[in-house]
Order: sequence, then structure tokens, then C-alpha cells
Amino acid sequence: MNHPEILLLRHRIELADSLAKHPEWAQCLGFVPTMGALHQGHLALAERAARENKAVVVSVFVNPTQFNNPQDLALYPHTLDQDIKLLATLLPLGTPIWVYAPNAEDLYDQTVVARNFDFQGVDAVFEGADRPGHFNGVGTVVSLLWKAVPAQRVYFGEKDYQQLCVVQALKRMENHDLEIVPCPIVRESNGLAMSSRNERLTTAQRERAAWIYQTLQEVARQGSASAPNRLRPNELRNLVAKKAQEAPDFQIAYFDIVEEGGVNRVDHWSAGARYRALIAVEFHGVRLIDNIAL
Repeated sequence: MNHPEILLLRHRIELADSLAKHPEWAQCLGFVPTMGALHQGHLALAERAARENKAVVVSVFVNPTQFNNPQDLALYPHTLDQDIKLLATLLPLGTPIWVYAPNAEDLYDQTVVARNFDFQGVDAVFEGADRPGHFNGVGTVVSLLWKAVPAQRVYFGEKDYQQLCVVQALKRMENHDLEIVPCPIVRESNGLAMSSRNERLTTAQRERAAWIYQTLQEVARQGSASAPNRLRPNELRNLVAKKAQEAPDFQIAYFDIVEEGGVNRVDHWSAGARYRALIAVEFHGVRLIDNIAL
């Protein structure tokens, strides 16, 4: 069997031309938007896309309008060559993989400015409250990418749970006829959620950062519907606050319980409803987020 190669595309016109040459692929196209610095979590998204579609586009674009902290933008790694090598490990599946890596001017049409969206409050809490303007930048770039990549399915990881909620709101607002495919969190061997930000931690710090998932697991054990003495949401918040006092190297940016599918915090359980616990911490100057279903 002849395996396809990774095709690197730098401009929207190149992508459009490539799709025009392969209309059969354009009718069953999967899309994985990323900011590069790919890891096994991204690879899992791309692998699922490759198994469910005739061709896959993976975008690699560090979007400047979603960074409210210039230092974060400056520190974000650019590893396109390594990203392509990682994606090439999927080529034996036989699905063509195109990497769309535009510059800001190509994607934004010269003016690199975020739009203002009304996400009905989905962007007003948690990451949105701590990072003003972040989700306007996310919404802007996702909207532009959807126009450039006319995919039928788009794959997002559940680690960025609030981002997933924002993207689902964007789809409704713009009336897009595409399927958003949420994909489970991929974790390192110690449970730490995979993230490009993990590269900024030392080996010892990455081991220590397992505390985040261990804390969420304790929340799930005591807050799940099957728990023999289920703690109420406020009791779970107190539990995490107490654990944080015992781990002063972790500064809790937020911890909360929301109803699944949105970001509305809850203070009591409702029969038949599903919930998710969300957490963000600052750890040795690196912001790490995670979540778990209850």
C-alpha cells in the first residue's frame, strides 16, 4: 500500500486548490484546529479524524488575538517540523493529512483584530473572567478557520471544556452545518492532562502536577451520584480549598461544579442531571487546567 505524505499548505488559496482537486475528500473532511506544539493529545484528535473521514486538515496557527498576556504569546513554542513528524506517524492509516499553517495576515485578511461576540455569558466566567478578551480571540480564529477549511467534522479536546462550550455557541450563532466532535482528555502516565504548557515544567514539576488530577479524582469519588454519602457541591468546593491549603505550591485560580454542557455553577444536585468539575491552577508560573465528569 502506498501511504500518502503530509502536505504542508501555507495559504488559504493553496488549501482551496487542493480541495478542488479532490472533491471526494472535500465531501468527507475532518478538521483538527491547533496552535502547534503538538503532543499525544493532539495526535489522538488527528487519529480519530483520520479514522472517521476521507482526509484530514490539521491547522497549526498560534493565534495572537486570544492571548491577553503578551508573555504567554512570546513563550508559546513553535515546533512545526516536529509537529509534521508526529502527524506522519498516522500516515499508515492511509488517510491524507494536510497541515494548514498560515501566517496571521493570510488568515485574518491583513487586519489582525478580534471580533466581539455575544456568547450569552459562556465566556464571562472561569477562563473568560481571568483572561479578558480570550474567547473573543478564540471565536474569531475558529470562525476564520471554519471559512478556510470547509470540513464536515471538527475535533476538539474536552480538556479545554469552556472553549468547547464557546465553540458550540459559535456554531449555533453562525448556523454552521458541521459536527463538533468532543474527544476525551489524554493524560500522561501520572494523570496530568496533556498540554503544550507542560513543556514549561521540569520533570520533577510534571510529576508533582499530578496533584491536579488526583484532586479531581477525589472530587469524583465523593461527588458522583453513586457515592454512598455524596457530598454537596459546596462541600466539594470546601474539600478542594482544604487540599489546596495543604499544597501551597498550587494557587487555585478557580474550582467549580457546573452542569454538563454549559458553565452554570450549581449549588445542589438535580435528579438525572450530569455535572462536571472544572479547575485551573497556577503552578510555578504555568497555568494548568483540567476537568472531570461527575
